[in-house]
Formats: sequence, structure tokens, C-alpha cells
Amino acid sequence: MSRQVELVTIFLACPSDLAAERAIVRGVVAELNRTWSKHTRVYFEVVGWEEVPSGTGSDPQDVVNRYIGDDYDLFLGLMGATLGSPTGRAASGTVEEYDRALSRYREDPGAVELMFYFKDEDSLRKEGANRQAAVEEFRTTLQRDVLDRTFGDVQDLTAILRHDIGSIMQQRWSLPRPGVQEKVEGE
Repeated sequence: MSRQVELVTIFLACPSDLAAERAIVRGVVAELNRTWSKHTRVYFEVVGWEEVPSGTGSDPQDVVNRYIGDDYDLFLGLMGATLGSPTGRAASGTVEEYDRALSRYREDPGAVELMFYFKDEDSLRKEGANRQAAVEEFRTTLQRDVLDRTFGDVQDLTAILRHDIGSIMQQRWSLPRPGVQEKVEGE
């Protein structure tokens, strides 16, 4: 028996200093797919720079931009102590990816959801890292358009992502269950 599912692509954007957190995102998405995709008929796929094949462009970020393109439904950004490497078009690859997603949203609010998470100062201090002023400046700019969230450790990030991605799945992509009628207003 075949059944149709809706594929929802999540573009994971963050500097390379958050490898553990990137793994957490992928783990939470895999968990949601195992537990909910059969019932909601929504399947999440995570894409990021790891999926981009080696290639040539005006710079490495250009290669990522061309490969990923605008073919994603949800932009998920993470940032900790560093902004990342400058691209020539933006302060970092992550900032450029965010700017591209925000531009898509402004053109068509239904085209993409944006989510952004920042590692909190206490967690960074425990790791011996100081947040750069550039990260705070970017966050201030981002907060004009996006309600961001702060996370502490990987357990905290896991719980936040389960909630946020699960909520978005239910609000935006869940389909009615077969055989269950929706109540029509006025009945």
C-alpha cells in the first residue's frame, strides 16, 4: 500500500563552531520523522552545507547558495560565539543565508518559515568562549523580523526543537486524518 507524504525541507544554517548542535537538529528531526510522519504524513529532510558537493564558484558560499538554492520550506539558524566567515556579500555565510531566507519571506510570507536560536552567554562562558560583538549586532538586527530563542546546553536545544518543529509541523503541514471529518463552523 502506498501513501503520500509531504516532504518538508529544513535548511540548517550555522557557523562551523556548533557541530554538536547541528547533530542535535538532525537527531530531533529524525526522531520526529520516526514518531510522527506516519500519522501526520509530513516527512522532514535536513539540508546544510554538509550535503553540498565540492564545486567551484565565486567563493565557497556561492557554491552552497547555488546548490541549496531556495528549495526549502523552513530556515533554521543557529549561532553561538562566532558569526562565521565573511563571504564578500555578507558578514558571514550564516548571515548571508539568513538574509536570503528573509528576502524570500518578505516576497512571499507563505514561502518559508524562519527560526533562529542563539546559545546563551552562560553556556558560552562554561566553554571558555566569549560572544563576539558582531554576533550581538546581528542578533539585534534579526530581532526586528524574527522571534528568536536562546538555548543553553544540548538537552535544552533538544527540548526547544522538539517543541518548535513539532508545533510548526502541526500548524502548517499536518493533514487531516483519513476518515475524520473536520467540524464546519456553524454546525
